[in-house]
Amino acid sequence: MSFELLRQAISAQMISNWTATALARISHGDNRTGLDANVSPWVRLSYQTYTSNNAELGTTFQRVRGVILVQIFTSSNSGEKAASVISDDVITVFQNKDFGGVTTYAVKITKIGESGDEFQLNAEVDFKYDIFS
Repeated sequence: MSFELLRQAISAQMISNWTATALARISHGDNRTGLDANVSPWVRLSYQTYTSNNAELGTTFQRVRGVILVQIFTSSNSGEKAASVISDDVITVFQNKDFGGVTTYAVKITKIGESGDEFQLNAEVDFKYDIFS
């Protein structure tokens, strides 16, 4: 698996299983259309790797760990409840899953709160995937 395959696997998992908002309301690496962030709700999908280790001595087998981040934005008028409903879909899509060589773990929800006209929750899920080169 490569980093490009990792990006594709995470995006495909989100796109094929997401039901909380219209797919056009997801900002992610494969979404090339302009997303009007002034229209709520919308979500931003991203990921970050934070460790990469040789998993076995004398081989090219690497284990990479990281975090998938789904930022959830709703109108401040709809507040925490609307964002919480969307965060439940993040759990359905990403919690304790195996897809495309990626293994995910428990989802953690962090309340960011209101900023301007938006209310924000962040959903984070740790993952691992293995690279055999």
